[in-house]
Amino acid sequence: MVLEKRLESVEAAQAVDRNGKRRKSVVEPAHRGKIFEEFLSDMDKLAANGFSAIMYDDEHYRDWSSMDTGLGEDAKKRWVQWLAERRPGLQPVMPEVLMDDPLNNIEQYQAWWMFRASLVTEWYAAAREQFEESVKKYNSKSSDKLWIASYTGPSEFSRIKSSYANPAELAGIWDRIAPMYYKPSYDVRHYMQTLVRAVGRKYAYATLSMGQDRVNRFVWRPGEVRPQMLEVLFAGGMGYIYWSWPNANLRIIAEIAETNGVVANNEDIFLYGKSTDRFWTEQDRRFATTLETEEAGLLLVSNYTQTANNKVWLRKRPEKPMVLTEVYSGQVRRLAARQQIFSVELEPQTCQLWKWKQ
Repeated sequence: MVLEKRLESVEAAQAVDRNGKRRKSVVEPAHRGKIFEEFLSDMDKLAANGFSAIMYDDEHYRDWSSMDTGLGEDAKKRWVQWLAERRPGLQPVMPEVLMDDPLNNIEQYQAWWMFRASLVTEWYAAAREQFEESVKKYNSKSSDKLWIASYTGPSEFSRIKSSYANPAELAGIWDRIAPMYYKPSYDVRHYMQTLVRAVGRKYAYATLSMGQDRVNRFVWRPGEVRPQMLEVLFAGGMGYIYWSWPNANLRIIAEIAETNGVVANNEDIFLYGKSTDRFWTEQDRRFATTLETEEAGLLLVSNYTQTANNKVWLRKRPEKPMVLTEVYSGQVRRLAARQQIFSVELEPQTCQLWKWKQ
């Protein structure tokens, strides 16, 4: 609502759709006038009020409502320039043609979404430059050091098309990239692996919801919050934050607190452990993920089957004997030196975390 009111009087900043109509709820990404300048001014005002950290949550580029926007004349001129610089040899095709006939212009069609996202990257690059300058000027200190983060969308190409944000390009401009993953753990695992590949581990975080299970985002069964948190870290993420605390309950909060304690007690492994293939599974939607240091290792066993099968069979190489301790329950498993297969029992959508000393 605030954005729409600000855009009402600045037509040049309103996004243009494929029919040439202005959209008052979406900023034209190629706009570099009044609203762009106000954005930079906002960064200065935040620093003037003592802030040295920012978390963006820009949802005016979202879903399918903004897919066909960004077709203003300024953007079209920039599109031709961008192609010449980034994709030399690729003939320019205007975006309204791409929208109508993508299959016959597939290279340009895919490049268009990257170009459009690059225009938004320029907004945030300019904002960071302004914020850094202003924090220094005002000696702002709301955090130990300056940082900028965002609840952006996931890093998959389909999300770049709908959100305007390209996390791979924004890494470094944003210090913490924390997409909102309001999904079951099976999906969180995939999305985090993709994010780490796109932006690098240093910038990869996750925003998790206090509840989204199947069709109801505010219902979690016991044990279903734990794997979300652990999958983020085993995928290489640097951390997680939680949204929607008012929709939680004490059981969910207790489960989060318990796992935060587990993470703190094994911080060295999560920070410095290397992913290995010491254990694996051969069952669909069951996973064995391992992190190891020279001193100890952690094995995350997760069961995301959509059946009532609680048994997960694990394979290991025939090597030294091992003693595994389940971190939450204290259960102990002793594996013989040549033992290559064993099983654990856990309900679907939950996990177990096993630790051993090298």
